[in-house]
Amino acid sequence: MALFKPAEQLSDVRGRIQEILEHCIKEKSTLGYFAALYTKVAKGIEAAIEKKEFDDNERLARMDVNFVNYYIHAMNCAFSGEPAPAHWQVAIDYSKKPEPLVLEHLFLAMNAHINYDLSNAINDSVKPEEIIGFKNDFLKVNYILFSLLDNVQNDVADFVWPLKVYLLFGRKTD
Repeated sequence: MALFKPAEQLSDVRGRIQEILEHCIKEKSTLGYFAALYTKVAKGIEAAIEKKEFDDNERLARMDVNFVNYYIHAMNCAFSGEPAPAHWQVAIDYSKKPEPLVLEHLFLAMNAHINYDLSNAINDSVKPEEIIGFKNDFLKVNYILFSLLDNVQNDVADFVWPLKVYLLFGRKTD
């Protein structure tokens, strides 16, 4: 039985990620670092869809739901002990080790979710003949991700002092 139910509509997305985050906190799992980041991303995407900032808001909402469901599936595997898709299994295995840095946990999960799950979610949501027309919406999503960068860096720096020092002196060069 799945611990986390799949999202069925856009309004489910943030709630499902929040459930995963709360579970990670309860279990003291470092998989929660990505869940915290993903909460911010989902909020930004949802706000842009509600403001009708995309060329096809309905398609983007459908893609967002499909995208989060790949993540939910991986987290169900992680917490049930079932094997996860290989690209997620690396992040799940590392989450059980004390050595990786917070940023390493984030990068492993981001790699799994963005580099693998995103292409599948787009394939599930965008018809082949629409793919060229999807480019503008894809670029808008990337802009939203980029706009969150400083906030995320500041949040991580609150408990990773070397990053705080780096941001103090090197923020403009990153």
